[in-house]
Amino acid sequence: MAPGKYRLRVFVGTDPVTGSLRQITRIVQAKTQRQAQQILDALRDDVATAEPTGNTATARSLIEGVEIPQHTLDVLAASKSAGS
Repeated sequence: MAPGKYRLRVFVGTDPVTGSLRQITRIVQAKTQRQAQQILDALRDDVATAEPTGNTATARSLIEGVEIPQHTLDVLAASKSAGS
C-alpha cells in the first residue's frame, strides 16, 4: 500500500446464513499511524452506535429467491451463443 494510506477493518459480527465474519473495510489517507488509529476509532464508534438495518440477507439468499422468466433465459442463452 502507498505511504500514507491505511487499510482499516472493523468486524461487525457474523453472517447468519454462512457463519462467516462480516466486516467493513476502508482505505484512508492519514499522515501518521496515530491519525489512522483515530479514524479507525471513529469508524468503530459509528458502527457501535449505528441502528441495525434489519437486513442481514446475503446476495446469494436474495438471488436464490428470484424467479427469472423463461424469455429472459432464452435471450441470455442466445446472446451468449452469438458471442462465442
